[in-house]
Amino acid sequence: MKRFFGMMPSSEIEIEKRYKDKHGYKISIQAGPHGWSIIYADSSSEFKDINNSSNENFKAAYAIASDNLGGLTEV
Repeated sequence: MKRFFGMMPSSEIEIEKRYKDKHGYKISIQAGPHGWSIIYADSSSEFKDINNSSNENFKAAYAIASDNLGGLTEV
């Protein structure tokens, strides 16, 4: 999958949600059938290209973001 600064192409995104961490910083989690991306408040990103269901890819990304940042609150 071609990415731009870790972001997924819009045609690949089936789930995209925004969250605040415990410090109030916003992050985005994107997921689709071919991978996931986490875009952090400082514009850094973490991603993985993996063929799985969009829901499973989203759960994997959320777990990583939650482990890295602590509790997340959907905005």
